[in-house]
Amino acid sequence: MDHHSRTQVEADLERKIAASGDDEVRRTVLERARVFKSSWVDLGEILSLLARNQQYKAWGYKSLTEYCLKELHIREATVHKLVGNFNFLSSHEPKMLEHDNIVRLPDPESLRVLARAKEEQKLDDEAWSRLKEGAMNHGYTAATLHRKIRESSPESAREQPEREKESLTDSQLRQRIVSLVSSIRLLLGKKQDTPGEVREALTCLERFARADEAGDEA
Repeated sequence: MDHHSRTQVEADLERKIAASGDDEVRRTVLERARVFKSSWVDLGEILSLLARNQQYKAWGYKSLTEYCLKELHIREATVHKLVGNFNFLSSHEPKMLEHDNIVRLPDPESLRVLARAKEEQKLDDEAWSRLKEGAMNHGYTAATLHRKIRESSPESAREQPEREKESLTDSQLRQRIVSLVSSIRLLLGKKQDTPGEVREALTCLERFARADEAGDEA
């Protein structure tokens, strides 16, 4: 959102705050929406409350997302993040809600993955804390968390020696390279815009992989 648009939004929110009259809840939501860029926690808290009591219906809106978009100028995806993040923290890390500087909005799906992992006791406390830090501060996606949870599980640790035993031979690796080159060529097809350097690199890679075939067959 550019400065001009932001100014318009702020002016609109100010106007609606002034017009909210004696409706204390509605005025509070508007005020928190105006300042939520400095700290999303307060707005997340009250939107979570509205999601439960559906008070927005008394103000003429059919859904929380419609209310947020039309009155608060907050998009649906941001609403889901605000509510999802607040609910996650209030359930699993309530002390974090006491901080004034929580400004990052992680993907709520990532937080749901973390919550499920903790409920199912898939991770010890140390591993869970590391992944929570990754989701909150480093943007770990749900897919990344799923992978890291699998890698951190006791079952994964037990399977590691078995995987090491299954390491590929040199001949098998070369066969896989040849197969990969063939797949890439099929993907490229007859595209005229494929750089010549790419096609040349594929040819060189295939020659390297087939270099010992004659010796193997002798």
